[in-house]
Amino acid sequence: MKKSIIFIGCLYLVSCGDYHVSNFIFQSYCNDKSVVGQFIYQREGLSDDFFREIPADGIALRRVRGNFYLDNKKYLIDENKFSESYSYQFSKRSLLSKIGPIYEEKTVITRKSDGKILGKAVSLVNKKGWFHETNLLWTNTGELCPIYKSETGRNIGNSDHFSLIQHIFYKK
Repeated sequence: MKKSIIFIGCLYLVSCGDYHVSNFIFQSYCNDKSVVGQFIYQREGLSDDFFREIPADGIALRRVRGNFYLDNKKYLIDENKFSESYSYQFSKRSLLSKIGPIYEEKTVITRKSDGKILGKAVSLVNKKGWFHETNLLWTNTGELCPIYKSETGRNIGNSDHFSLIQHIFYKK
């Protein structure tokens, strides 16, 4: 009886131990507000030549990336002109911890003329261990941090990444 309890305990630790350890590591990173969130280091005003007309055609309008709008969709930044002066790396993923694994997703906006980082958004994804992923038939999207809520109470993921341009840039 004692051997079977020890065997069951060892089996549990092998199959689910990384789940609990990854949750502990993940929460310690998520609770540190200097690690996750949106960080704006400098705001920049854009002149009129950085903007283009908002397309009236429905097909052309669907091709526009939503994060290039400013002031509640009053202005639309021209992506080509923007990319001449600024570097926009959207959601670059890097491994933070092999246990889980836990990934860091970082979006960074850099001014090309001097290489200064104007702002970044950092979020974390915890895959919760190998057994959790196989248990869900390989549909494990993981747990995200930080999570924001809409007015209706639904979770909004990666809102820091999508709103980074709107929080850094404004029309002069």
